[in-house]
Amino acid sequence: MIKCTKSDLKIDNIFSIKSSVETIFLSTEQEVICFDDHQVNFEFDKFYNKDDKKCFLIILNVEILPPDGNPGYKIMSTIHGYFTIDNNAEIDDNQIFDYHNTALAIIISYLRSHLRNITHEGIYGSYLLHSINIVDLLEQKNQEFLKEKDIHQKERKIKKNKNRG
Repeated sequence: MIKCTKSDLKIDNIFSIKSSVETIFLSTEQEVICFDDHQVNFEFDKFYNKDDKKCFLIILNVEILPPDGNPGYKIMSTIHGYFTIDNNAEIDDNQIFDYHNTALAIIISYLRSHLRNITHEGIYGSYLLHSINIVDLLEQKNQEFLKEKDIHQKERKIKKNKNRG
């Protein structure tokens, strides 16, 4: 056995603030559903405590949809995760992102359990969220951020040019 050490990342609280499950039922016969073809969409953001960057909130919104015209579950859920990095931990900006990524992975794990719980009595059985490629998810989020940043810079430049003219 390997002894586990406690992380400097503290989970203050994780909970679902909103969830809904709609069963898409197309036949009178019970069908066996493969959830692998359900589309899974995530949106997430980080919010910091204005007085302490070691305290942060991650909000994860998820939308799960069966393929058009197919039976399955339509699920919407919002998860809030509150985290604190130990005050004694000496961290730099790169390390803080590692903590954020770890927190996101923790929230996704919580979401997986939550989805099983809210669908366990459904006609198609419990929904098991597939493994998520977090590296790809974070890269997509970063690309989205860079695109928005570029748009805002162009808008400011246009506004600045209009004010000159």
